Amino acid sequence: AKSLMKKRIISYSLIALLVVASFLLGYNLNLQKTYNQINNPQGTDNENAKIEVIVWSDFQCPYCKRGVDTLNQAMDEFGREKFEIVYRHFPLSGHQYAQKAAEASECARDQDKFWEYHDLLFENQQSLDVTSLKAYAKELGLDTATFNSCLDDGDKYDVVRADFDQGQAEGITGTPNFKIRNKVSG
Repeated sequence: AKSLMKKRIISYSLIALLVVASFLLGYNLNLQKTYNQINNPQGTDNENAKIEVIVWSDFQCPYCKRGVDTLNQAMDEFGREKFEIVYRHFPLSGHQYAQKAAEASECARDQDKFWEYHDLLFENQQSLDVTSLKAYAKELGLDTATFNSCLDDGDKYDVVRADFDQGQAEGITGTPNFKIRNKVSG
């Protein structure tokens, strides 16, 4: 009962933060929308969403897993259609598998399976070595030859690095990190 109460308090705190911050940051709406339309292939692309949540995350970070769980609770509580989630990679140097896991998620994106792959990585944080990353691609029914080549050749290293560099430029120092914007004008 204590654990459930603690989870609810954390969940409702995040929800309150999302709501308050979305209205406080609403002045960034037009500028940020333009940025996302041009530069953000990582979003859920929900044009009808009222709240945009930019998540800076690391697939190996246990706190990021908790953040995903809490964000999912908030979306379930208030309606997923109200949220647009923008995922940004921020692999921490102390996590030996985080960079390659981030690259693998981008290889999965090439086959329109980013979010499914994202979920598998967070469900299996204890197994993020390259062999496991390739097994998850097979589990999702991806073209494994294409996926494996993408991962082995490091095709997505620069994509992940660009997210990381942008995060540092914006003052991100750890994960998870959430930025919330109100997408409703007025």
